[in-house]
Amino acid sequence: MVMSSNILIVDDEPSMRSFLCESLHQMERGFSVDTACDGREALNKLADTPYDLVFSDYMMPDVNGIELLRQVGSRKLECGVIMMTAYRSIDNAVEAMRLGAVDYIMKPFTIGYIEDGSSEH
Repeated sequence: MVMSSNILIVDDEPSMRSFLCESLHQMERGFSVDTACDGREALNKLADTPYDLVFSDYMMPDVNGIELLRQVGSRKLECGVIMMTAYRSIDNAVEAMRLGAVDYIMKPFTIGYIEDGSSEH
């Protein structure tokens, strides 16, 4: 995983936002972590703040993760996007990677996977 300093977590599940936010802070690497409850809020934050890395859920109401990824690409934002999902789909993974996602990870995962990218999740 690319170590970044300014991270945005986008997920409609409060527990996932909290888990990632707390886990990233516990790594003690000086990450600045912000959250958004959906893709629309994330797009608003991305318009105002430069993020190095975005963790985005795939399935969200209104603006989903794929649309968020498309917007990141069309706006030429220089941030990596890691797509997260609980729904296994090779087609979705391929589409996310084709649109520029730097990784596609399955929920649930451990913070160890985020720290070192190990396949044990």
